[in-house]
Amino acid sequence: MSTYYMADGNRRKGPFAEGDLVANGLGRDTLVWREGLPDWLPAHRLETLTAVVSTIPPPVPRPAVPPPLPSRTARANESVAATSTRAWPRDEAGGMSSRGSSNFAEWWIYYLVTGIVTYLFGLVMFVDSHGLSIPLFLASFVAMKAIESILLYRLWSVVQDGEARATPGKAVGYLFIPFYSCYWFFVGVGGLAEEYDRVAERRGVAIAPISKPLGLVASGLCVLGVGMVPVLGVATLVVMLVYLRSVVRAADLIADETA
Repeated sequence: MSTYYMADGNRRKGPFAEGDLVANGLGRDTLVWREGLPDWLPAHRLETLTAVVSTIPPPVPRPAVPPPLPSRTARANESVAATSTRAWPRDEAGGMSSRGSSNFAEWWIYYLVTGIVTYLFGLVMFVDSHGLSIPLFLASFVAMKAIESILLYRLWSVVQDGEARATPGKAVGYLFIPFYSCYWFFVGVGGLAEEYDRVAERRGVAIAPISKPLGLVASGLCVLGVGMVPVLGVATLVVMLVYLRSVVRAADLIADETA
């Protein structure tokens, strides 16, 4: 009767008699060799071991292991991607619905439009201060600041969970207090990033990180008052728009999750 060798990793075991192979760890796919074979072969391919292999029970199936949970950053990216591809709700007339989180985006767009109009009038006033340029600039500037205040009020409303640093009314109202507003801009505007991170973490909502440094820059530009200067005011508007857009996206996600 032939004797067989078995491969165990990089080691060779044997020789074994045919009847001793299973007891020494033979499996269906174990590489074996005997005299007369040109190379090592799996046991199930040798006709002489068919009877032996048939007595080997099948391997115990491995339990199903769930894949690892995605990281918070990955979930945030997925949520942002879903938000960016989702159409804003519209009413029967075809316009944007006033229900749900689309309100945030609507007011951001109003802020964008009034900001552009304001600084167009500002450039005209800067070149030619005669005629209606000054009253038109002032009127559009007041409208822009009013819409900015409404947008900030709505954004602060989302984070009211009993731990917010300020109520919506306080967050916006204190911005109009002389001198004290120089400090409060860093709370009412720049503080939104920290508040949204806190609320998103507490409620388990994945949002894209809101840039705290950008919020500080936006607050600082508001404190310096460069928004009233036609040329430098463009920088203030752009920074505020970019910063508040990221906050609006976070508000959209949190409002959808808690609706």
